[in-house]
Amino acid sequence: MNRQLLINTIASILVFTTVLTNLHAQTDEESGFGRKEHIELAAKAIKTLKITNKHGNISIIGWDRDSISIETLINVNSDGPKAADEVLNFISIKRSNLGDQLLFRTQFNSEFFSNYPFSISYTIHAPKYMNLDISNSIGNVLIHEIDGQVDMNQAYGNMHLNQLGAPPSIQHHLNLSFVEGKIEGIGAITPLLLNSNLSVKNLTSCKGETKYSLLEIDNCQSIQLKSTTDRITINQADSVSINGIQVLAKVNDLSEFGFFEIEEGHLTVQANNQVQHLSIGNHSTHTTIGLPSNFTYLLNGEVTDGLFTHPQKNQLQLINEEEKVSFSGKVGPSPQASAEIIVFNSSSELTFQTY
Repeated sequence: MNRQLLINTIASILVFTTVLTNLHAQTDEESGFGRKEHIELAAKAIKTLKITNKHGNISIIGWDRDSISIETLINVNSDGPKAADEVLNFISIKRSNLGDQLLFRTQFNSEFFSNYPFSISYTIHAPKYMNLDISNSIGNVLIHEIDGQVDMNQAYGNMHLNQLGAPPSIQHHLNLSFVEGKIEGIGAITPLLLNSNLSVKNLTSCKGETKYSLLEIDNCQSIQLKSTTDRITINQADSVSINGIQVLAKVNDLSEFGFFEIEEGHLTVQANNQVQHLSIGNHSTHTTIGLPSNFTYLLNGEVTDGLFTHPQKNQLQLINEEEKVSFSGKVGPSPQASAEIIVFNSSSELTFQTY
């Protein structure tokens, strides 16, 4: 085993330790042969940590120290050290500084080729205030207890974000393709999902776009989505807006405002007695609306080429035409309406239910 201690000064950053180790034996992380490097440096001059990687995992955990610890491992699961070196010689990790950014990039030589499984992984501890710019493909990403802004591009892997910053000024940008993701405790996110499965709990807002994906959101103040061929489940939200095509959408607890325009899908909305406005304009979308039985609201709208079902039709003024029924009126026991509901549905059923 060869061990070399390197101490460098990079721009205005004080490097505490840099240890480069050739591991010609099985490592604790995984079987194989590899190269491990550990760096610890002062973080006062750094605002953003940028990592660009592929074929490996990235783990970032926030801590209260004013320093950054980065351990990288390039591992090759080969028959022996000589075969591993033939792969390792074509992989490198480049480090540089750009203003207040610290950058790490995994690079492959143009002649790179491997007959053996390999991985390049980063294990990082950074100050909680650090901003992160992460790009990773064919690997997993874990980020825990970071209060700064997170910009992430990930393809083909698992993702877990936990206890990220929630200041109103911060928007976390997530560009995910073929990712299985979970988020627990975050502020505002702007997701772009493609062929992904994302579960999010406890966030302030979500404004983004989804395609061919599964999205579940629990406990959010504001949601605004453009959706194509998705399944969306929202367990609790104050405000929800969905504009989409071929969407299966379900909102289990809506508290304030709802706006929906869906074509060729299915929509189920259950609102509580705090809801103020619900506006729906759907086409070829089976729509079900659930409301409290003692709730009073103004209802206006029409159903074209579809069945209209309401448990209190006797409180509505109905106008039946050849392929259309229009309805309007106040529904409920109170003299004052608490909400306004406007629904236009065509080429499918509209059903009101009470609970």
